[in-house]
Amino acid sequence: MGGDSGEYCEMGSSVREYSYQENKNRRFRPQMEDTHCIVDKIGGDATCGLFAIFDGHGGRQVSDHCAERFPSELRKQVQMKPADLTKSLETVFSQVSGAQYSANISL
Repeated sequence: MGGDSGEYCEMGSSVREYSYQENKNRRFRPQMEDTHCIVDKIGGDATCGLFAIFDGHGGRQVSDHCAERFPSELRKQVQMKPADLTKSLETVFSQVSGAQYSANISL
């Protein structure tokens, strides 16, 4: 379909390879509201990568905010070398969510 995009990388560090394909689905919605981010070797750690899709749920403002903020906040957590990455992810989700409210980004 025209306007669709994708990427394939065969030289990942935290994973052997990765790819994604975006289908804008113009038949059912006028514009894509989802966004993504791909950060291999997040925080300088060759074994840690971020591969995320953020769902717009009726608007791209929130998904753009998450795609912009999530990698930098996760990078800070990974650089602290946590024993439990689950807690770090919970912290990042809370920080990004709280920043949305502070910036008056409507959900």
